[in-house]
Amino acid sequence: MHVQPQLVLLQKTLFNVEGLGRQLYPDLDLWATAKPFLEKWLKDQVGPRALLRKIRRNIPYWTEKLPDIPDLLYQTLVDLHEQKRWRRQQELVEPARIKSKFKNNRWRLLIGLTLVLFAIFANLPASILVNVTQWHSLLIGALGVLGLFLLVAA
Repeated sequence: MHVQPQLVLLQKTLFNVEGLGRQLYPDLDLWATAKPFLEKWLKDQVGPRALLRKIRRNIPYWTEKLPDIPDLLYQTLVDLHEQKRWRRQQELVEPARIKSKFKNNRWRLLIGLTLVLFAIFANLPASILVNVTQWHSLLIGALGVLGLFLLVAA
């Protein structure tokens, strides 16, 4: 859970203020003391008068934008229609794209599996296979790593 530093600092400040207040006046109840101030502030910020104040403040802006609303509404509907049409086209194209991607991944899988198997069989003990030189062993190991990479990429 992520805690914002501002909240932690606010809580720390409140604890310090309450502690200092209790040292000066042991019967202090900070929340009961602050409640009227907080209620007044909340009423000023969110109450009905604050709502009317915001409406009065925004009326000039709204009256300026009111004539543009029909055009904006029409353009929004056209945009939504175009998005819907584009999504339908994408739904028709999507299966072909997925099939093509699967075909490419199938080739990567086949090549990667072949290289890994080749590297495994080539690194079998010398008693089973013909003796392999050091350079051939490094090349076979590199092919095995390439095969693993192709398997992971697929």
